[in-house]
Amino acid sequence: VSSSGALAGAVETPAVVGALTSARVLTMTYEEGVSVTDVAGLRRLGLDPNEVSRLLCEAFNAMIFDGGFVHCDPHPGNVLVRRRRRGHCSPHGAGGAAAGGGGGGGGVGV
Repeated sequence: VSSSGALAGAVETPAVVGALTSARVLTMTYEEGVSVTDVAGLRRLGLDPNEVSRLLCEAFNAMIFDGGFVHCDPHPGNVLVRRRRRGHCSPHGAGGAAAGGGGGGGGVGV
């Protein structure tokens, strides 16, 4: 999702930390962001909650219909949002301004 199409640069997935990962434990890098359900937090970042919602829907549609893989634990602790790293606000996936939370999420950067 994050490397192709309209969402390129808008969705990020935390990197796997191989040295701390085993057959039973997946360890990923920590990513900063606000919960996708934190409307006040999104507004503090200067983001439109409606745009974030639209991008999140696009990201899940791309996972299901284009990639064939889907995030199976999409609770608010695993889907975080941040401004794109490039500093502009526009549709994106994880690559530009999204964050995956805690231990296995993906995120949307706006």
